[in-house]
Amino acid sequence: MEAPWFLRTTTRDLTREAPEGDLEGAAQSYRAIHDAAAEAIITTDALGSIQSANPACEALFGYRLDEIRGSSLASLVIDLDRLTQGQPEGTPPTLHGRPCEATARRRDGKEFPVELVTSRISRGQDIAFITLLRDISERREAEKALRESNALFRAILEGTRESLFLMDREGRLLAVNPTAAARLGRDPRDIVGATVFDLLSPEVRESRRRMFFEVVESGQPAKQEDHRDGRDFVTHFYPIADENAKVRAVSVFAQDVTEKKRAEDELRLSEARYRNLLDDMQVGYLQSEVATGLIRKVNPALARMLGFDHPVELEGRPTLDFYADPEDRGKMIAALREQGLLRHYPVGMRTRDGRRVPIECHIRLTPAAGDTPALFEAIAIDVSARLETEARLREADQQLRDMTDELPCVVFQYKSDREARGRFTFVGGRVRELDHLTPDAILADPGLLLKNILPADRHAHIASLKRAARELCPWRSDFRVLSAPGQVRWLHAAAVLRRDPGGELIWNGYWLDITDRKLAEEALAQSHNLLQGILDGTGEALVLLDPLGTILAANSTAARRVDRRPQELAGLNFFALFPTEIAVQRRVVFERCLASGTPQSMEDTRGGRHSAINFYPVNDNAGHTQSVVLFARDITEAKRAEASLRESERRYREVFEKLQVGYFRVSVEGRIESVNPRAAQLLGYDSPEELCTRDASDVYFDLADRESLKRLLARDGKVANFPVSLRRKDGTPLHILANSEFLRDASGSPAYIETSVQDVSVLRELEGRLRESEARFRQHLYGLPIEICICDARGVVEYANQQYLATIGYTRHEAPTLAEWWAQAAPDPKYRADISQR
Repeated sequence: MEAPWFLRTTTRDLTREAPEGDLEGAAQSYRAIHDAAAEAIITTDALGSIQSANPACEALFGYRLDEIRGSSLASLVIDLDRLTQGQPEGTPPTLHGRPCEATARRRDGKEFPVELVTSRISRGQDIAFITLLRDISERREAEKALRESNALFRAILEGTRESLFLMDREGRLLAVNPTAAARLGRDPRDIVGATVFDLLSPEVRESRRRMFFEVVESGQPAKQEDHRDGRDFVTHFYPIADENAKVRAVSVFAQDVTEKKRAEDELRLSEARYRNLLDDMQVGYLQSEVATGLIRKVNPALARMLGFDHPVELEGRPTLDFYADPEDRGKMIAALREQGLLRHYPVGMRTRDGRRVPIECHIRLTPAAGDTPALFEAIAIDVSARLETEARLREADQQLRDMTDELPCVVFQYKSDREARGRFTFVGGRVRELDHLTPDAILADPGLLLKNILPADRHAHIASLKRAARELCPWRSDFRVLSAPGQVRWLHAAAVLRRDPGGELIWNGYWLDITDRKLAEEALAQSHNLLQGILDGTGEALVLLDPLGTILAANSTAARRVDRRPQELAGLNFFALFPTEIAVQRRVVFERCLASGTPQSMEDTRGGRHSAINFYPVNDNAGHTQSVVLFARDITEAKRAEASLRESERRYREVFEKLQVGYFRVSVEGRIESVNPRAAQLLGYDSPEELCTRDASDVYFDLADRESLKRLLARDGKVANFPVSLRRKDGTPLHILANSEFLRDASGSPAYIETSVQDVSVLRELEGRLRESEARFRQHLYGLPIEICICDARGVVEYANQQYLATIGYTRHEAPTLAEWWAQAAPDPKYRADISQR
């Protein structure tokens, strides 16, 4: 294809001075440059129509030449109109060879930035234009990245609270942040370009200069520490090298590490205290690796627990060596990964000599960090003594039931497994107004109490039970129940929870009728609400504080409490109005409210009065606390009520603990297994242990009594108020009433006889004296010369003296009742009635 005239003209112009034989070669060279150029080259006529384009143009826009020939250049350069404003229509921009930027559009519609340069070519009346275009997308991205990098650099430079310098090889400042300038006492704009060493104090100038030039020469970072004016500083020098590894600049970072060093010192001191605490603890501590099971650390208490003399003997050994059942470790790991933290986790450990020790653990998992692997940390408690005590407590269940039958409350033990299936194992005592909730009824139906709770209280009651079971914390709950007559009664229930080695959750507690207390509390609450309404209406102790504690406003009540008028308080520091101890306590809670942005509360005592103080933050739309509202309420009476309640509960516990009844546990073979101190005291022994060395036959005054008791037990299983005489240590008799029953083993066979005894020796003695006195009295009456007759409530003659029997002519056994004799003696009813009336 023949080139357009303007290309031919350009070729002739370029080769005008060339010999005739080189014209064809020059034209070929131009076409080669035109085709091989990396920039797009487009030629247009005077009307802006595209006449030709090189391959780079086709690659840039995605069009072939035959697709765009004759099209307007504006179809490729979409904002060409902006560049050609003020020029003839269709005329490309003529900027005397200077580049300009525009937006182009490819065939696929994607827009991109270009840089273009246009040249005008003319021959006579013919005009043409050559336009070179270059895609500058990458340059634009680079410029954007450079701007963002500069912005980031500026943000880091100005945002850090430590000193930052950027210096050239000679130590002249290229950039400095405000913190560094402030430490030098200068403005950043005044010191850029200055030699930094001239700005430093004499004591650090030379050391800084020497370190700086060592970094310039070596190209290696360096660090320098110094102490001045009571502060510790660490200065880091970082070289900035070019592509030839030559240092062109140095970045200097100076950090005030005074607080960090203090914190490190405190940390070392804290670690020392922690190690001392660990060594002095009376419970065991273990740290082991999760992956290998190797022991890393133990304290002396755990070493002693496992039969070792020193913790060093255990370190490095696998924990599996000390599990009584090696499978327990896998179960523990699975439970720990599921729950994250194990509390009161039971496990059996094996001591050095092979003994099994029951252990209760609190275990947590510490994740791996850096070179430190994942670790188990455990607090281990030897619960052997506790388990033995629990066994004894189970043996005393029946004794406790007998003792609590007449208590004005209900005490109980409840057990539930991990699936929340539960049962009452002990219920004793009763609440007088709730006769239908007897111990036997509750033992037979564990859900009976829950069924009687009012629906309005049931949900909260169940939620409190679940929370206590989940957290294994003390449980308390107040709720209403229906009594048998349909009345509503308030009960207060409380229990202490623990988990036994078998995993069962044990609740030991009581419930108590608190209806009277609740009525008093409701009356108190109504009184409090009335008082609160009055306080709200009169502005009870209300103060508005700014973040510095300055009083912005206060009501008259608050002013009266500090003997001021409200207008006198504005502008004063709130905490300066109180004694130092009170002010410090209130400032701590005030600053916590400011820091957290959440309400805080406290109580304090001043002048014998207790106050509940609440701090409420006032936040702006961004959540920043602008001020704090303080509200103080007098809670002295509530404190007194709480003290009275505690005193009442204390007196109740004293009465409970002073109940004394003698208790025996005797095997079916006759061995005295255990007795309580009261039983030993009744029989004259110095201690329960001394009495336990004797056989049951030794303490019966008449062995026939023992055999009778055993026969009754074998027949009925339980004997109540059985009179028997026991032999004291000194051989004298002790008259008692015995309440006995069998305690059976797991197979149901009788294993023990449990007996509670009540001393009736004094009563027996009085009865004997009474019988003797009555015999002497009757003997005296028998010979008197007057008629004397003693009858029971039915009129049957129980005693008649000699004169009476002689008068009526009967023997004692033949004597009629008084009514019969009176009817015989006076047959006329009217006469008898008249005599009786008179």
